Amino acid sequence: MSRKFYTFMLVLSAASVVLLLLAFNIDTSSKKDIVITERSYADEPASSSLTAAETTEIVYLDINEAGVDEFKQLEGIGEKLAENIVSFREENDGFSNIEEIMHVPGIGKGIFDKIKSSIYVREPVYPTVTENDTTAEKTEEPLYIDINTAEAEKLAELSGIGEKLSAEIVDYREANGGFRNIEELMLVPGIGEGIFDKIKASIYVREPVYFQEAEEQTEAVQDHQQEEVTEPKLEDPGLKLEDHIPININTADKEILILLPYVDDHIADRIIEIRELKGGYENVYEILLVEELTREQAAEITHYITVE
Repeated sequence: MSRKFYTFMLVLSAASVVLLLLAFNIDTSSKKDIVITERSYADEPASSSLTAAETTEIVYLDINEAGVDEFKQLEGIGEKLAENIVSFREENDGFSNIEEIMHVPGIGKGIFDKIKSSIYVREPVYPTVTENDTTAEKTEEPLYIDINTAEAEKLAELSGIGEKLSAEIVDYREANGGFRNIEELMLVPGIGEGIFDKIKASIYVREPVYFQEAEEQTEAVQDHQQEEVTEPKLEDPGLKLEDHIPININTADKEILILLPYVDDHIADRIIEIRELKGGYENVYEILLVEELTREQAAEITHYITVE
């Protein structure tokens, strides 16, 4: 009886061990599955973050070349501001540096601070700091020069005017008793319409005169007629220059134009031809566009003409 009982207990013990081993294996397998699941779940966001980083596009625009759609990618820049930037750029021949974008209507320092790391200008140019400047603000003050009193050194600070042209300006001013108006600056050798357009907002003449009073012009004509020795013109003997000055070169016909000094049939035709091509003269100094006239001749003619 005791042997059978002993055998039963031995079998029961063995069965218990087997059951315990099976239970341990199941538990271990489950834990491994959980760990694997947790690792897979943890790895998924990292993979997504990497993909997002790889597909993020960094905006970095040349503000002298970008279009409206490209500017709209910048923070705080909508369609209206983007159009303002392009318009300002076209009106001012581009930006010299990124800070100039704050001159665009609607863009202040707040917006500039948001976009400055996303914009650039190739070969930026900044105002030159001189020894007399005590603050950065002084270098940003716009130039506004009286061309009848400014020294050559001051004139050389104007855009496109260096040491040589500033000396030419002073020489012309002294030889002609000063400038009557800012447009007369285009009569200085080396200064054409392009340079004038750049600096006209920075220069002035006190009490400018654009044509002489009729009596003064008549006296000038009489003096000129006494001194001038030219080939006879094919003009109507009944027409006299003093009866028509100032002559409007935007409306005068050929028979009136040939009354002007140095103007013959050919030059009168050229004046009319250029007038039609341009849609009218904007100022009297555009008579310089007539290549057949020298600068000296054009300067004298300006005394007798107007564009209004």
